[in-house]
Amino acid sequence: MEDPSAYVAKHKVHEAIAQSVAKIMREQPENPIMHLSALLAESSLNSGRTAAAGVVGLGMMGSQLALNLAEKLGDQIAAFDLDASKLEGVSKLAIDHSLQVSTFSKLQPFIASLAIPRQVMLLVPAGQPVESAINTLTSYLGAGDVIIDFGNECLEKIVERQKRLEPSGVVYATAQHVAPEMWAALRQLPPSGQLRED
Repeated sequence: MEDPSAYVAKHKVHEAIAQSVAKIMREQPENPIMHLSALLAESSLNSGRTAAAGVVGLGMMGSQLALNLAEKLGDQIAAFDLDASKLEGVSKLAIDHSLQVSTFSKLQPFIASLAIPRQVMLLVPAGQPVESAINTLTSYLGAGDVIIDFGNECLEKIVERQKRLEPSGVVYATAQHVAPEMWAALRQLPPSGQLRED
């Protein structure tokens, strides 16, 4: 992997994400989710809104990520899915473990709950579902907000999306490239969940 500062300069990755890359490269943690938690905690994300970060797609990967972030951060995490059973499952686990996870079936209140700059973790199936999710999300997001895609994408597709979103100021990054150990750990779970326009 290239030097984090060079990656930021080339791909316009949010500075806080780049700092997490440097940590991971230095420390090679056993539990890389801890480093995303540290990243969010150190980024002064909670600016009067409820949730430190949002997770879109609550399959096994997404639900695991949302619950882990809530546990490690000790802060509110927002979780979005259209499948009521997935929302209920995450809510039950959060209550059982005394975790702060708010679930949403509508995008507008989900986005409104996020601290600025908004950090959205995207965990939906590759291909058209990802494109649809990105297009829908960017209609609600603004300059400085970040989408972190946990899918498995080729570099050409990543760069194309970054260029497409650049005029809006929304940063598109992939966990595969900015936090590879965390991405690899979560990829051991089968992804699920799909974002569609309401």
